[in-house]
Amino acid sequence: ICGKGLVFAIHIKNPLTDKLDVKIVDIIIEKCMHKGLLLVRTGSGTIKIGPPLMIPDDALIEGIEVIHESILESINEQKND
Repeated sequence: ICGKGLVFAIHIKNPLTDKLDVKIVDIIIEKCMHKGLLLVRTGSGTIKIGPPLMIPDDALIEGIEVIHESILESINEQKND
């Protein structure tokens, strides 16, 4: 994870290849979208997070929780495949 201010990027790597994983990033973004959170995939294997500057703390925390939950769900699904 890297960022400055409210703009952050989450780089998702495949632990077997140590390369950015576009497939799982797309799955994470889709899961977030179904939960009401819109994210952007930048380049390959990176999720961009850029909330409004005036976002309330509770909305920011809720968004982070959705991302966390979606990442865990996506990883668990990959393990079961």
